[in-house]
Amino acid sequence: MTATLQEVQAFVDKDALVHIKQEDGTLAEVVGKIMVATEAGIGFKPKGKPGVELLNLSDVEEIGAAPTKPKTISKKKLAPVTAEQVRQHLADRHGIEIKWCRDATDEAAQEFHDSIDHGVLGHDHSKVPTEQEQAVSEAEAEQTVSSI
Repeated sequence: MTATLQEVQAFVDKDALVHIKQEDGTLAEVVGKIMVATEAGIGFKPKGKPGVELLNLSDVEEIGAAPTKPKTISKKKLAPVTAEQVRQHLADRHGIEIKWCRDATDEAAQEFHDSIDHGVLGHDHSKVPTEQEQAVSEAEAEQTVSSI
């Protein structure tokens, strides 16, 4: 079954896995980007190749989303948490209930935070981050809070 124009147009400016009919009747599985798709032809840039190829719609047997690699997750380095910041940090970074964070004293929150094993978490407080690292860290925390 040949792919429809609407199916191909859904992948314009996106990476796609395209099954292309070859002259010998076999199918070639190619990953690349659909640059343009009209009834006159399809502009397709195969991954790793410098130019764009022109395909006929009838040559595209099937099209789908290209496989993607999972994002690399790394451990963040944060500055040591001060007594004034610890309750907000517990809510933002450790998922502690807001009610507990509001009701706890700074000292109790600091003691609780210090008891957490950061070795298995996504961040630690082993060094003071640069201004750029701190800005990124704060932006990520805001994004996390706003997505809740």
